[in-house]
Amino acid sequence: MIKTTLKTVMFLGMAVTGLAFAAGTCEFCTLKYEQCLRTSQGPRGKTSEQCLAEYKLCRETDCPSP
Repeated sequence: MIKTTLKTVMFLGMAVTGLAFAAGTCEFCTLKYEQCLRTSQGPRGKTSEQCLAEYKLCRETDCPSP
């Protein structure tokens, strides 16, 4: 049971990462931000402010300026 769940989580993580890199770094930042918000529900989760700060940093460093 635990192995199956772990494999599923790892597969989904790899799929999202692969899709994000195929879409580009700016889209990756957005996907990473959305995932951060979804996982922020638990006691160890980040606050929405922390997720937003990481998103802004990602956009500043990884996205080319127009």
